[in-house]
Amino acid sequence: MLVVPKERPSFENLNSYYLDIDKLFEHFQGEFGAGCVHFHSSSHESVVFFDQHEVLDGVFQDNEEQVRGRETLNRLNHMAKAQNFAVDIYEIEGDIIYLWANTPSGEELYRGLTTEFTDLKGLLKKMASEDLTGFIHIAIGKGNESGIVFLMNGKICGDSYSWKHAPVGGTKEDTELLINKAIESGGTFDVNRLSLKGKSGGGDSKKDISKGPPETLKLLGEVLAGVEELVSSKRSFKGSFGQLLKKKFLEKANKYPFLDPFAAEFQYTDRRVRYVGDAAEEIVVKAVKECLGEIGEEAGVLPKMGDILKRLPR
Repeated sequence: MLVVPKERPSFENLNSYYLDIDKLFEHFQGEFGAGCVHFHSSSHESVVFFDQHEVLDGVFQDNEEQVRGRETLNRLNHMAKAQNFAVDIYEIEGDIIYLWANTPSGEELYRGLTTEFTDLKGLLKKMASEDLTGFIHIAIGKGNESGIVFLMNGKICGDSYSWKHAPVGGTKEDTELLINKAIESGGTFDVNRLSLKGKSGGGDSKKDISKGPPETLKLLGEVLAGVEELVSSKRSFKGSFGQLLKKKFLEKANKYPFLDPFAAEFQYTDRRVRYVGDAAEEIVVKAVKECLGEIGEEAGVLPKMGDILKRLPR
């Protein structure tokens, strides 16, 4: 499922031919904090969601297939070399970005409901009574106007409308305007349930060991911070250590699935580590140590990392 904000983008119709896709995300993570990038051409379409720390999730589709997760960026980097995409960039409030990021995995509950048989106000009340966490897509009239309403445990928490400026938290006035538009012009509604993962905090049943004994994760944070300082001190190094680390995690994600940035199980931010996953701590330590060793070798600082890496258990 591919869902894009309804508002006019902050930047629109950029040409992918002139863009470095990885640096594009890095720039707007700093510029916006959270948002999404929509790539589209006559035969392919993709949307990728991000917050200030990482790329959260994405979907890439054409007439034959649809791919999710880290494969989205792989496809984009590959396809952008052979085909031009128009690129639109949207800023999204950080409070609701994790709902947006989970839309590709939305479970369709109702499709094609119409005002002829369904009252939108009644539908919202029904979803509230069922404590729905998900979103409702609304096409007003013949689709000239449209909107998306997000709900968390039945309460409206965000929205996106073609007549507004940016996707923000939902207000009573916005909802009333939407209902009135549906009454006046008619509408069609699709309802989807979201099962949240990672930072969004919904149905994740995995153990969060960052809230347990802190020794191992504290040590990992200190080691990562030490390597970050060493790599960043190189005059030849340009960019963000965080982005470098995520790229290495992507390379290792098939071997160590918990490193996949899209899964958001292992996170390093501000010299601290948070881990939410099932893998044993010794496997997590081994994976991080392997990644740091390769980063050090590629950056030319491995000989200086000995004392730092020795702090990790073998």
